[in-house]
Amino acid sequence: MSLDPPKVLLEQSFLRSIADPTDSHHERAVHLYLDLVQQYEQEQVLLVAVGDHLRPHRGWQRSGPLAPVEALPVGFQHRRWAHRTEAQGDPALALTLVMCQRHKVRRVASFDPRLQQYDLVLLPDAAPWSADQPPAGELAGELAGDLAGAPADDTGSPADNE
Repeated sequence: MSLDPPKVLLEQSFLRSIADPTDSHHERAVHLYLDLVQQYEQEQVLLVAVGDHLRPHRGWQRSGPLAPVEALPVGFQHRRWAHRTEAQGDPALALTLVMCQRHKVRRVASFDPRLQQYDLVLLPDAAPWSADQPPAGELAGELAGDLAGAPADDTGSPADNE
């Protein structure tokens, strides 16, 4: 029995939506992320992401808006397993599924419709959403400002992320 709260994996489509203000899901992604950060601060969830999928957002880790997100290191065995499955011909999707199974993650924040066919709880749910909804939590303004102004990449080496 684990004492850790349940994990929520931030899948690469969700991370892209947070980072790109022109993305059609950006506002919804930021709103959900702020809710998840609030749950993280209350020790209700752990936020994780596949290490490879966090690489384009290195500048936001450790001290930026993605600081609460733990990178799941990808080993050779994970890549081999993902290569053997090749979910719908997409190695990134296969790797996401492998990491979900390996780390016992059931909840995934994603805008990728292909994940609906798997036994996962997807966030955001299909409930109607309006951009007029205010972000939850006291840090909403601070995080939203960080998300709008933080660099999406830095020049660190890929090894910095693992």
